[in-house]
Amino acid sequence: HYMKTNKGLAAYSLAQVGKPYWFGTFGNTATSALYSAKKKQYPEEYFESDYKLQYGERVHDCIGIIKAFLWSETATSAPVYNRKQDVGADRMREMSDAKPIKTIPETPGVLVFAPGHVGVYVGNGYVVEAYNHARGVIKSKLADRNFDAWGYCPWIEYQKMDNKKRVFALKEK
Repeated sequence: HYMKTNKGLAAYSLAQVGKPYWFGTFGNTATSALYSAKKKQYPEEYFESDYKLQYGERVHDCIGIIKAFLWSETATSAPVYNRKQDVGADRMREMSDAKPIKTIPETPGVLVFAPGHVGVYVGNGYVVEAYNHARGVIKSKLADRNFDAWGYCPWIEYQKMDNKKRVFALKEK
């Protein structure tokens, strides 16, 4: 069970690395029914031929990683939709009171933003993001990406970090 904290979000995000990216999803299990619904909803996003190979996997888009963390009891349980928290990346950026990326604290679980995109800072200079369908959920170096702002997710409790210890071991539960 993940607490809804910054460390929990970082741990959840890391647990999703390597999983597929499906536009408009938030930790759903990929099925033919989900594929049909999403293809109908977003026809311009669903044109590749490999979706069937991903059935049975947990799938997300960029903001979907954050929604899935908020809406799921564990990294593998089905998310329970919450309309109040159903916002896109740019709205999340506004709600997070985003600041310039050069001022990012060493706090796993802060959100990082580029126009129309969001990732999760996981510490030590790394970000987890649902990149695109071809690449899926990846872990990348913050310095290698085009994120221009960071902010706090309004629905997550950010625990104070011990400034003496800047390396954090994320425990999976």
